[in-house]
Amino acid sequence: LQVNEPGYYRLVLNREASLGRNAGSVRIVKDNMQVPYFSGPSEEKTISLTATSEYDKGKNRTVWTIELPAGSANLADLNAEADGVFDRVVKFELPLQGRAGWQAWRTLRWQNAAQTATKLHLRLAGLPEGTKELRIVMDHGDNRPIELRKLQASYFAPSLLFLASASGEYALYGGNEKAAAPKYDLTLVQAHLADVLPKTAEMGSVESASSAGFKNAMMGIFEDKSWGLYAVLGAVTLILMLVIARLFPKAEQ
Repeated sequence: LQVNEPGYYRLVLNREASLGRNAGSVRIVKDNMQVPYFSGPSEEKTISLTATSEYDKGKNRTVWTIELPAGSANLADLNAEADGVFDRVVKFELPLQGRAGWQAWRTLRWQNAAQTATKLHLRLAGLPEGTKELRIVMDHGDNRPIELRKLQASYFAPSLLFLASASGEYALYGGNEKAAAPKYDLTLVQAHLADVLPKTAEMGSVESASSAGFKNAMMGIFEDKSWGLYAVLGAVTLILMLVIARLFPKAEQ
């Protein structure tokens, strides 16, 4: 996060951070110190989905296979549009493990009594984590097929409100499933800041911190007055003693 000047800021998490695991346990860090924040109203965001359709003329049936973004367990709703007067039973299916077929997940009835466009709305709560595809199966009976358009998924992006005491680069850390949601004293003055208009802070690109964390941990081992330094030296000494012992000839030789 790039903060140009001290002040009161509002940060809305981007899609990757919002759909990631344990999004409520993030930490804002400046110069290795946590920056307290409190949660603001979430924003509903939409994602355009890619789908491939297959029409079976003999059965008068259409099947749409929809690609879902990562973090599917945190998606809120699935929406689509269609025109015309119709009455359809819409079946939703999930892939079986090992891509061995599909299994029924939910079923709903979709009706439209006017020529205007109508929306198909499905709550995605309970969608298994890691689901990458969702299939819509629609039998048209003795009627003409209908076409779906504007396939979208929605999710809620959390917003964080924080006070920046200095300008510069701030880091946002997240993704640790074991980390609990933070509890800051800043929430005590949350009501006083409710009428203040915050500035907007934008997230940069998300990067994996695993390699950086390993590097920092290794550097910390060799810091002055670190017990880790003595542990490493002791381990190296023990290995050298074992190597030297193997090089010496045995007593009977």
